[in-house]
Amino acid sequence: MKKTNITLAAGLMLLAASHYAPACAADLENTSVTWFAKSRQLTEAELRDLLRDPAPEVRKAAVRASRRYILANGTSELVIAVLKNAGERADIRVEAARVLSYPRSNSRAQDALQDVIRFGDQPGELRVMAYKALWDAAGVNSRCQDFLVAAVRREERDAAARRAAIWALWGSVTDPGPREMLKDLLKYGDEDEETKAETIKSLYRALPGSDVKDLVFDIARDRSGSQPKAVRLPAILALAAVSHDQRVRDVLEEIAERSSDQDLRLAAIEALSQDMRRIQEYFHLGFRTQNQGFISPIETE
Repeated sequence: MKKTNITLAAGLMLLAASHYAPACAADLENTSVTWFAKSRQLTEAELRDLLRDPAPEVRKAAVRASRRYILANGTSELVIAVLKNAGERADIRVEAARVLSYPRSNSRAQDALQDVIRFGDQPGELRVMAYKALWDAAGVNSRCQDFLVAAVRREERDAAARRAAIWALWGSVTDPGPREMLKDLLKYGDEDEETKAETIKSLYRALPGSDVKDLVFDIARDRSGSQPKAVRLPAILALAAVSHDQRVRDVLEEIAERSSDQDLRLAAIEALSQDMRRIQEYFHLGFRTQNQGFISPIETE
């Protein structure tokens, strides 16, 4: 590699690191890389070269940095090629899937993610990320939404991948199809605790003004004593969305004061306290930064 490209690669890796680990960004402040991180724009040709670099960590950093340019067709095609490359390291392909969650109107990106899920003997962690990467597109694209719903209902046999499809539906639960399907999983499905917990998390945005509230309320209250702790805990936290309801507040206060389980008591206190940063993280909602930017929930997956 040319000497200039070595400098470019080093700056690129630090740029990617500063984006994914904001705490270390301050360490860049007095270095020559600060200029790169703030103003350097990669050309498509440079990005293509870096994605083919012999060093896997450079390729991985290039995939991460491509998020800044992913809405450009040329860049998205380069990242799609990484995703499809069975000879590439699995963790680098996972990063490609993560980045491809951003162009939600790019049908080629969505097709590539679905192909990774459907075809070939793909690494489990890649299939999980490919499902999650469809979350934003599913909110605006019925084809992606139908794909996820079908995976949860009948087509996905791997438990972790199926939970990832449930995760990806969190942005679509204001639509009746995904919402009713997830409700049915809780009411009638013979699901394991992890799957039920993930289902409750994905239903969080549907709690206000719908019968989802009653379903989650009953799980949290657990009058029959039949609900596992792993399922009750997210249900209790989810009631933060409707804690203005006096009936809900009464139950949360009862759990906080009288439950014999400390974790459930703490969950009830958190729901009552409306710690929205904690709620946003727990229910993978993403969050706004101080400058009104949006951090996608997929960045913490």
